[in-house]
This record gives sequence, structure tokens and C-alpha cells, in this order.
Amino acid sequence: MFLDKYLTEYDDSLSGESYIDPLGMLIIWSAYGQEIFRNRVNSISNDVRNYTLNLFNHYLVRRLIQDESIRLSKRLTDVYGGKDTLFFKYACLLHLENLFTFSILKHEGKGVDSSGVLGISNGRRRWNETEGNPRLIFSHDKPGQLLVRQIGLGVSGRYKTPLMEIGYFDGNYHYHLPSAETLWQKAEAFLSDDKSLYALADLLLEYLREMLSQNSKQPETQFLDIPKELPSAYAKAFSSSGAVGKYARGYWLSVTGLDNGAAGALLAVLDENAKSEQPEDFTPQRLMALAARAALPPEERRKMEHIEQLEPFLADVMLLFTLLTCKKSQPLQTVSERWKTFGRNEQALPRR
Repeated sequence: MFLDKYLTEYDDSLSGESYIDPLGMLIIWSAYGQEIFRNRVNSISNDVRNYTLNLFNHYLVRRLIQDESIRLSKRLTDVYGGKDTLFFKYACLLHLENLFTFSILKHEGKGVDSSGVLGISNGRRRWNETEGNPRLIFSHDKPGQLLVRQIGLGVSGRYKTPLMEIGYFDGNYHYHLPSAETLWQKAEAFLSDDKSLYALADLLLEYLREMLSQNSKQPETQFLDIPKELPSAYAKAFSSSGAVGKYARGYWLSVTGLDNGAAGALLAVLDENAKSEQPEDFTPQRLMALAARAALPPEERRKMEHIEQLEPFLADVMLLFTLLTCKKSQPLQTVSERWKTFGRNEQALPRR
């Protein structure tokens, strides 16, 4: 049988549940998806609220660095050396992420949606343990992290690559790149235009001014001691992904260029469908087929064609792997018979 050369001796340490992505499909599809979305969107960076929150947090850190009237206490200076250092930026970003998470928890419900908020489970646990008054610590180390390995897995970590690819900063969060100046001018105009974001930014800068003046290596405060307007301002500005999308969509399309090329063709189909009186529940195949009808430059069309050609083969590979691993032990003949019930035979994969 054609499978023989791919099979190894039985290994009882392996099973279908051993890995989340045993065949590396996520890696493959991420690579092809990044061709279409130009590294602006990926499998873990796809929530417009988190995009906007991350941009907003970096905007605050950039303003804080530029504002010479905001100074670090002597002990904080001993720890970080200054405001324009990477670890100080980490501490700022982590602190702002934690403030946001607890603010959403405080106002959860009544139009404020906590789904998609990174760290919400850990935040809720700590919120309940402290009866709604968690401690907030300014630090890049473990005491300042709500999530385990939050520097990499929090908002700033998961949404770092897209913002780097757009050009806001480099890998060390240097904001003063020549190529970034125009981008930051657009960002400032966008964030200043929204009254909720503008008000929140001013509140947070004053809050950070006070926090950074504490003569401590790890300044801290209790949540109930922060300015009372802060949590409600967060909830108003970032109540849900849908609410953020309404005011942020135009901005993000303008800086990502995702309304052009192959990505733009997909977006146009989705937009047109959303306007319909009876919107269609698209399968991925149907969406790709409709988008492929658009007039696209050859290089953009090829991106979609590659996916259309590859998907049937990878789908069959995944099906076969699932059949092989659905039981800990089974005869090869049983797998072959099940394979045929799906309309496949020994030539199915070679033909693909």
C-alpha cells in the first residue's frame, strides 16, 4: 500500500492528543496567510481592540519618554537607568495592560465585553481573591505580570510583530525611527480625535507621573486607590471589539493597506455580504472563490491560487492522520476501509 513508506514502528508514547498541531498545519497556513495579509494579521493577532490598545499603550509610553517634566525617582533610575530603556518600556506596557484588564473586570457587563481580553482569567481570579482591590505593581519582573511570561504573551508581545511590520518601532521599541515619524503623526491624530481616548490618555499620564515619583524599586498601589475616573474611562474607550472597530476600522485599513490586493478582495466580499438583507454564511472555499473574481495584479492573484491549490491536499493529509490516530491501536486495513468511506482511495493523495 502507498502508506507503507511513511509508517514507522509502533510507539506507545505517541497519540493523537500529544500535540495541538502535530502536522505543523498552523505553521504552513500562517506562512501562506502572511503572504496575503503581509504580516499585519496572524493567528494570534487578530482582535481590533487589542491592536488599538497596544498602539494606545505605545503612544502613552512615547509621550511619557518625550515629556521631560515626568521624571523617575532616584530608586527607579537606579533600576532602569532612564525612561528610554527597553526594560522601563516593558514595565510601562505591563502596568498599562494590567490596569486595562482590571478596569474591564470592574465594568464587565452593561455593554462592556471581557471576551478576548488577554489575561482576563488570571485577572478575574486575582480580582475575586482581593474582593475587587488587587495590588498593581510597576515592574518588568514577575511581580508586575498578571500573565505568566506576559512580556511575550500579553498584548504588547502578541501584537508586537504587526506593529513592527507596519513600522511604528523596531524590536527594541525604538520609536524615533525616521520611517516612523509619519506613522506616529497619523496615530496621534487618530487617538486625539476620539474624545474617550484623548481623555483616557491625559488621565493615565498623570497617574504614571505620580507612580514614577514613588521612591521605590517597584512602585505600587491598590486598584481602589487609583483615580476613580480611570476604570470607567477605559471601559468607555475599549468596551468591546465591535465598539472599537467602529471608530478604528478606517485608521487600521489606512496604515495596514489591508483594503488592497488579495486581502482587499477578501474584505470587499465580506463587506458586500454584510450589507445584504440575507447575509451568506461563507465557507472558506466559497469566500476564496468569490474573492478570486476580483481584478488583481498577477502577484496578488498568485497568493490566492497557491492557497486554493494547496488546501485540498493538506485537508486530505489531515483527514488521513486523524483516521490513523483515532485509536491507540488498529489494523492498517481498518484505516484503509475508513479512508474509502470518505470517497478516497490509494491514488487520492498522489493525485492531490
